[in-house]
Amino acid sequence: MNSYYNWGELLALAPIAVSRLEKLIVMSYQPRMDFRLNTENLSSGSYEFIKYQNNFQTTLLQIGHQGYLVFLNAHVNIHKIRMYNSKVSSHIKDAVRYLMSKNELYIVELLPISLGRIKEAADGNKMLLHQVDSKLRTVIELIQATILCVTVTKHINENELERVELDLKSLSGRRKTRQDVERTSALNVAKGNCLEVIRALQEGRQELENLKRDWSKLKDFYSRMEYFVAKATENSIAFIEVVRVIAKDLNVLDDEEIFVNLLEKIQKANEASFLVRGVSDMYASVSVKYIMDQIASQGDIMARIDNSQVEIEEIRNDLMSAHRIRDYIKADEISLRTRFVDRHNQIMDEYQWMLESWIVPAPRIESSAEEKSKFLSVSSNTKKKNNFVVN
Repeated sequence: MNSYYNWGELLALAPIAVSRLEKLIVMSYQPRMDFRLNTENLSSGSYEFIKYQNNFQTTLLQIGHQGYLVFLNAHVNIHKIRMYNSKVSSHIKDAVRYLMSKNELYIVELLPISLGRIKEAADGNKMLLHQVDSKLRTVIELIQATILCVTVTKHINENELERVELDLKSLSGRRKTRQDVERTSALNVAKGNCLEVIRALQEGRQELENLKRDWSKLKDFYSRMEYFVAKATENSIAFIEVVRVIAKDLNVLDDEEIFVNLLEKIQKANEASFLVRGVSDMYASVSVKYIMDQIASQGDIMARIDNSQVEIEEIRNDLMSAHRIRDYIKADEISLRTRFVDRHNQIMDEYQWMLESWIVPAPRIESSAEEKSKFLSVSSNTKKKNNFVVN
């Protein structure tokens, strides 16, 4: 499992990312954040991510809302993956029994149902995790587009501030008319507005940069999980392909090489399903304890006190949650490895009957060289694809 990910370090950022979203939402309700964003320099691809292109306040709220939806989508989808994989081992067992029975009714009517459910789980796993990764990628692109807008808007306001200060300087040191006094007053108001917008943009950009950094690391977590599950479920597909080929000519089951290869595919498909469910269980537990619970406990976000002491306390709590996630996942990884060894041995016991029934096989009908070659070709191709290893 170490070959594919470092779950604890990557997922430990989740509570911090949730708090950053909360801070963005609090910021979005502050009147000083209600100003126009400049979107002129955005490419059409980036522009479409920002729903309210002309307002910084609503864009911050959009980022916060979509960020929460990503965590909710991940929680729901990975729970579905758990459900998808809860019955895969039973479907594998049923498929093998139908195949080994050599009963035409079972093979024609029931075997396709079991194989279809295994494939449904494999396809569902990849689709659901790809959906999470895609939604998270969209939020990161939205954050990046907003940072670009903030940079351009800040530059425009800095230029405007420089122009106002030059006008004020030109009016100073001379006897002022009534018009000069009114103009000076208007320029001072404009200067104050520019300074307030620039400060708000600086604060907003800092939070957005922090959010982008943390969410990029979270994306690594979901991307690695997507890759892990994709590699694991390839073993289910390999099992399906081999069973379908054997079902076309049951005589090949009497060939030792083909029979051993079938046993290998059964083992790998069962182990892959077990691991996918184990990793999904691990994420779901972390999500409930440290992500969804934190989001649900926010309550009325506008009622939160925004001062330095509260912020320090929140950061301290976030770091404590991060450490707890690392410790929790580390313990769960160790437990999963132990359970994986137990499951490996259990699989061997579950399919011992196949070996016993094959030791005294039915009278053998020699399969043609062409059929055997066709099977071994499929077997070889699936073996090349399935290099899923657990250390």
